[in-house]
Amino acid sequence: SPDAGSPTSAGAYFYSSYNGNKWLSSADSSYGSSYTTGDIIGVALDLDNTTLTFYKNGVSQGNATTSLPSGTYFPYVGDNANNSAQTVVANWGQRAFSYSAPSNHKCLTTTSLPTPGVADGSDYFDAKLWTGTGSSQAINTYSFSPDMAWIKVRNNAGSFALLDTIRGNSKVLRPDINASEQTNETVFSTFDSNGFTLGADTSNGWTNYNTWTYVGWAWEAGSSTVSNTDGSITTQVRANQTAGFSIATYSFNNSLGSQTLGHGLGAIPDLVIRKDRNVGDPWSVYSKAMGFTQRAHLEQNVAFSGTTTFGSASATSTVNRANNMNDGNYVDYSFVSIPGFSLVSTYVGNGSADGPFVHCGFRPAFIMIKGASSGGTNYNWALVDTERSNANVANHTLAANLSEDESYYGDGSSVGGANNKIDILSNGFKPRENATFHNTDGVTYLFYAVAENPFQANGGIAR
Repeated sequence: SPDAGSPTSAGAYFYSSYNGNKWLSSADSSYGSSYTTGDIIGVALDLDNTTLTFYKNGVSQGNATTSLPSGTYFPYVGDNANNSAQTVVANWGQRAFSYSAPSNHKCLTTTSLPTPGVADGSDYFDAKLWTGTGSSQAINTYSFSPDMAWIKVRNNAGSFALLDTIRGNSKVLRPDINASEQTNETVFSTFDSNGFTLGADTSNGWTNYNTWTYVGWAWEAGSSTVSNTDGSITTQVRANQTAGFSIATYSFNNSLGSQTLGHGLGAIPDLVIRKDRNVGDPWSVYSKAMGFTQRAHLEQNVAFSGTTTFGSASATSTVNRANNMNDGNYVDYSFVSIPGFSLVSTYVGNGSADGPFVHCGFRPAFIMIKGASSGGTNYNWALVDTERSNANVANHTLAANLSEDESYYGDGSSVGGANNKIDILSNGFKPRENATFHNTDGVTYLFYAVAENPFQANGGIAR
């Protein structure tokens, strides 16, 4: 059934036990044998050839239809509202079938999905928690050498700290404000082979203040930094095409007009986060989903709106674009969606406590959500992860544009996380509140999610 309220409604396709008839989107006609207790019914769905065939105890009843409409289909069992007790046991292929399935079909299990390019998400992204000491401290439990670290105090107000290996150790940018880059070894000392070392943070509180608690999200961007000449500007790039993430630094000269700059990813970025490192200009966020002529600011709660700073054309598989910006030094963080590992996309809120299911194809370890359409004005950048929220509902939320602690609700209307609930599922997530930061009715939300593990790697049937 692609969309059916009852077995006989439009959108339902089923085989009746009562008389063996078939119902095809509310049309009833003769089909096969009736069936009863103990019979085993097989279902073969072929969306390539738009056919649907039912089997009774291993015997084909023939094609029920050869012209299924396109759409998303869901398994459906019903009693047609006659209210008699029924028990149905479903086998999606998690154990051997009683009868042989057609040779050109696959079981409806995750093991039938393509092998993901990233088998373990923690090889390229991870989130860690720690308590500050006020003295030098190594956070060394990552399974990779991070190239970007994004850190936030959890239990007190304080700025984010964002660092990367191209700009260099101790070069701090602050996503919640539009300040220029600063060097601060008391906040962050070095990137290491399995994490990073923090300095004696006794005043700022951004990374390691004594007794304060922190979260650190980290990404891996490849093994080396190279000069990239794909664009009109030579960039210094560190790129990981497997994980779909790159860091590029460059100098922009506005007198030269619109320019291009290599990102090293080999695919069109789905998300680009850009910052002028030298002056206190706003952060710029662009996405393929919203169109590269639209921009939002990471440190602000405004919706996406028209801009010329990316240029009139989209990014390509080799270059981002830059136009009408201040002279100076910049950094681009570019992200490409990788099936089974990461996804940048959109969904539309429904304003209900039973929010829309957002399919990712994996269990997210980290989700960033932003109200992006014009109705999303005054909606903050919500950040959720499974380290801070390790059970549903997930309601430990930080806002990228705010310095408040994680108990502070994103728009400032209430404290305590009462309205920021999300279920993080095996293959996506689902908002659980009518909340401005993720589920206002009719608002388009942009999100970036990174996998804990690909859905295919879970094995068995979907949880």
